[in-house]
Amino acid sequence: LYIYKIEAKIGTIRMVSHVGMVHPMYCSGVGKAIMAELPESEVKQIWNESIIEKKTEHTITDYDDMLSVLKEAKKNGYALDDEENEEGVRCIAASLRDYHNEVKYAFSISGPTSRMTRERVEELSVDVRKVQEELKEYVTKLKKESRCSICGEGRWYVLDFHHLGGKEHTIAALIKRGCSIDTLKEELAKCQLVCSNCHREIHYNEKHLK
Repeated sequence: LYIYKIEAKIGTIRMVSHVGMVHPMYCSGVGKAIMAELPESEVKQIWNESIIEKKTEHTITDYDDMLSVLKEAKKNGYALDDEENEEGVRCIAASLRDYHNEVKYAFSISGPTSRMTRERVEELSVDVRKVQEELKEYVTKLKKESRCSICGEGRWYVLDFHHLGGKEHTIAALIKRGCSIDTLKEELAKCQLVCSNCHREIHYNEKHLK
């Protein structure tokens, strides 16, 4: 499922993918990037639950071949969609881990094969892995900063945040719901925080969310 997309600002070529579109995991770069990080039992389950069909002459439809491709993707740190979903389109993708260190997301760069040459893909692989590492560091930082600074174990929960849900929410969850950091800081200044572990209540101080 595509949840975000940025179109190139130059040129007239547009990819058919769009936010809300669903592609099978076995023939997409993002799908294979995620599958490469999963146990083989989960890969097998995804494969068995998918309708495996030749979308192009390049689509991988043999399970053993797919395992070999996923093994290579894991070693490289990125996966490719080499005209497997759409003729003339090549894609490089990398997986992303969520707040619980589970691989559930991925991002990709796609383009026509005339531009996404083998050499260009090799160049982009450096940028893709760099972005992957930067996002990993950001999630780790966010996770650390949302921990209770008193006991070091629990997470800060927001009390009486009625206009953002009417229930208790973790700070990370509020950010995930789309609140900008600046707006969140302004609103948090009016609220109390409580630790999910030691239950210590404090008034919000900006040092708890940087």
